[in-house]
Amino acid sequence: MTKVFLSYARRDGSTAAARLRMELERAGVVVWRDIEGMRGGADWKAQLRAQLRETDAVLVLLTPGAVESKMVTWEWENALTLEKQVIPLLVQPCEVPADLGRLHHHPLHKPEEYALSLMALIRDLTELVRSPTSNEPAPSRGDGSTFYVHGATHSAIGPSATVINNAVQPQATSQNLAASDATAKKPS
Repeated sequence: MTKVFLSYARRDGSTAAARLRMELERAGVVVWRDIEGMRGGADWKAQLRAQLRETDAVLVLLTPGAVESKMVTWEWENALTLEKQVIPLLVQPCEVPADLGRLHHHPLHKPEEYALSLMALIRDLTELVRSPTSNEPAPSRGDGSTFYVHGATHSAIGPSATVINNAVQPQATSQNLAASDATAKKPS
């Protein structure tokens, strides 16, 4: 299972970070975000370093605030130093730092491209855990897993990371039924 670290500026990226966390977790990705993961009474920078070491990828939510944030810069620079996969996500139009500009980014800032970009991100993260260095067994090709993007009624990622656009949503799988059941059982 892929574990990601969300790097964002609270000033203008909190809403996008919360939405992305929810959507990635529905797709089976383990997401670490400071607001839920930081422990009181412990050195905060040491906690960030530990999470960066343990993560598979760092997702940098690019916004004007993130570009100006020394902390966001510190997080992605440390991730690169640790040779972690860094994936920029353009959440709001902004000036992309040069070191991140050389990396392909997923454009999540345009509503009409959001679902496809999110599915491409999930594909990238899925392939990351299938790498030969992963201790986790690779899912068998065509295992039938299907992931739905919240708010996108006609889009899904299916076997072999195929984008599916049907007028009718594909039949539910045990994976997305379990996620739906868990959501439905939460107390109000």
